[in-house]
Amino acid sequence: NQFLVNRQSLSPAYAGITGNFETFISLQKNSLKFPGGPEYKSLFLSGPVYGNMSLGASVSNSSVTIFNGFSGELDYAYHLRISDRQFIHFGLSVGYNENYIHLDYNQLQSLQSDPISVNARKSISYGLGLIYTLKSFQLGVSIPRLGEYRIMRNETGAQYSVSGLGRIHTSYLIELSQSFSVEPSVIIEKSSFEPLWYNASALFRIKQVTWLELHYRQGGIMGLGFGINPSKKMLFSYTYDLSGTGIMKYSAGIHEISVGFLVGKINEKPFQKSAFRSLPKQPYYDWIK
Repeated sequence: NQFLVNRQSLSPAYAGITGNFETFISLQKNSLKFPGGPEYKSLFLSGPVYGNMSLGASVSNSSVTIFNGFSGELDYAYHLRISDRQFIHFGLSVGYNENYIHLDYNQLQSLQSDPISVNARKSISYGLGLIYTLKSFQLGVSIPRLGEYRIMRNETGAQYSVSGLGRIHTSYLIELSQSFSVEPSVIIEKSSFEPLWYNASALFRIKQVTWLELHYRQGGIMGLGFGINPSKKMLFSYTYDLSGTGIMKYSAGIHEISVGFLVGKINEKPFQKSAFRSLPKQPYYDWIK
C-alpha cells in the first residue's frame, strides 16, 4: 500500500518524478495468531541528478516464518515532455536479490546437510517501466523483473531465468475544489506462476494536508488508510487490510506504516507531483491550468 505516497515502489520510471529528493520508510506486518507472521520492511529514496534524468535506490527485507528475503535496487528514470500537457517517463532498474532460510541452532544442526536450507539463493535482476501522463491522468506499464541472473555456488557458474511478472497501473486525479480532491487508481499484476492480482482504490485529499483511502483487492481483501502531512517536509501514512477468507481470517489484519521525508526545497518542475505538498493545488497541475 505504500504506493499511495511512494509510487517509486510501482515502477522505476517514478524515480525523481516529483523533482524533489525524497525518502520513504515502510513497515508492513501481518498480525497472525501464531509466531512467524509475514513482515516486510523497505527504504526508498530518489531525486533528480541532471536535466530530466533522475536516480533512485531501495533496499527491502521480508520474512515469512523461516523464509527470508533481502533485495537492493538502483533505478534510473528519464522524463520526456512531448507536449504542453503530456509526458512520457522511462525507467530502468537493476537489483540484487537474496533468499535464505533463517534457522535456530538446533534446526541448523539437523538440516546442515541440506544445501537448500544452508545456502542462500542469490541473483541479479533487471526491470523496466514506462508511464504516460496527460494532465492529471497517468497510465503505466512495468516489468519489475524482466530477467534474472542467478548466482550459483558451484562450478557450473550462473544460470539465467525469466521471472515473467508484468504490472499495469493507472490513476486519475479529480480536483473537485481547491480544498478537496479524489484520485481513483487501479493496479493489475500477472505472473507465469500466480493468478491475476488486482487492487482498486480511491484516495480522498483535503487541502493536501490529510487524506483518507479505501481499497479492495483480489482475494476479497478490503482495507482503508489515512495519512497526514505534519509539515511540508514530512508525511505519515497508515493502512489496514482485512479479509474473512484464506489465511487472513486467522489474523488481525495487515498493518502498514510509511513515513516520508523531503530533503531540501520543493522543486517546481512541470512534471512534479508530490505527496509532500500542503498547498491546495500541486505544482504538477499548476502549469496546465
